[in-house]
Order: sequence, then C-alpha cells, then structure tokens
Amino acid sequence: MSVKEYVRQVMDKKLFDPVLTTQLANEFKLKRIIKDYLPGDKESGGYATYMEWVNLDYDPAGLNALRINPYVRVCAVQYRMRLVKNFDEFAHHCEYFIDVASDYKSDFVLFPEMFTMQLLSFLPNGRPGRAVRQLTAFTEQYIQFFSSMAVKYNTNIIAGSHLTVEDDDALYNISFLFRRDGTYEKQYKLHITPHERKWWGVKPGKKVE
Repeated sequence: MSVKEYVRQVMDKKLFDPVLTTQLANEFKLKRIIKDYLPGDKESGGYATYMEWVNLDYDPAGLNALRINPYVRVCAVQYRMRLVKNFDEFAHHCEYFIDVASDYKSDFVLFPEMFTMQLLSFLPNGRPGRAVRQLTAFTEQYIQFFSSMAVKYNTNIIAGSHLTVEDDDALYNISFLFRRDGTYEKQYKLHITPHERKWWGVKPGKKVE
C-alpha cells in the first residue's frame, strides 16, 4: 500500500491512525504529504503530513493593535512662570498643557525643572533657604494631582522637579515620573549646582534610581 493510499483510507475512515485520525476529527485539513521528513522513522517510512487548522477566532485586522510602535512622542512644555493665587490655579495651568499633549497622542509630557517654584508667589516671603522649604507642604497634593492627570489623560508625565524636605530634614531636588497606570517613581538630583547649595541648601541624591 502506498502512502497516498494509506492516507486516503484513513481519511475515508477505513483505517485508524493514532495521529492523523485525531487531527482529522478535530477538523484539521490535509495540505500535502511530505517525503523524507524523518528518514530514520521506519513506521512512517520517513513520511509526514502537512496539516492546517483554521482558527475561526483569528482576526488579521487585530494584529495591527499588537504591533509595537517604534516611535515615542515627547511633549516638552514651555511653561510660563506667572503669579498664581493658590495650588488649584497652578494645577489648572498644568492640566491645560497635559490636555493638549494628550490630544497629540504624546507618550510623555515633560515639565521644566523646579517649576513648582511658582507656588512661592502666594506664600510668605522669607530667606531663600526657608522659603523653598515651604514647598514641602504641597508635595502630597503635587503627587496626587499628577498621578490623577496621568491616568485621566492616559499619558506618562515627567512633572519637572519639586523641592522637598525628606525624613532626614534635608532638602532635595526630586524629579517625579508619573505613569499612565497611576504609579510613580522619583529620582533625586545627583549633581547640585553651586547656587542650589548656597542659597537653598539643597542636598544631592546618592544614586540613579
């Protein structure tokens, strides 16, 4: 009996083959017979069958959604430092830029370094070192606001940097990354400028996070 005859009888259910019969029962389609596929296999005579199974759930158009975009769009905000009356007004200005960046499908929105200095415009005046330490009072609001904006507008926000007093009572210049999933990370500035150290007493971070 030739290989073709054997396969035909299996397809006609006159013979039982432990592999081919099972595949045919599961609606696999025979495409062709492959010769010398496994020459050393005596039972198959070195032959194999090329089978195809049609997946009814397969959607070629859906593959486009899985393709990774090789490009990253970054929106760098040209932020105008103006007088504000409270944190809400500051947040309103920030949301405007985030909204525009989101319309352009930006992957990242980048705000300037130390742009939260704008909050000093409605705080009491004082010596530079003491004045900037007042910004710590807004750290929690700052984090909550930008976390919510990243989720709301489905974009990642690098919210400039913010001067914050940590548990060791030292002042740090910290950059925050707010992800679109609501999580965030922070990086302490490592190389402090002479003016940051002299006028505000900013301490450097110790490592790249």
